[in-house]
Amino acid sequence: MEVYVLSHVPVTVKCRCRIHDTCKPTFKTVKLDEGHKLLA
Repeated sequence: MEVYVLSHVPVTVKCRCRIHDTCKPTFKTVKLDEGHKLLA
């Protein structure tokens, strides 16, 4: 998943956490600078 965000804009990103071969959706609020790319 590639999420592009604007400068200083809080974005809620859905991340998958694998525990015992089970994928559970978790939500994290992150702040990225303009041009930065979040790989999840």
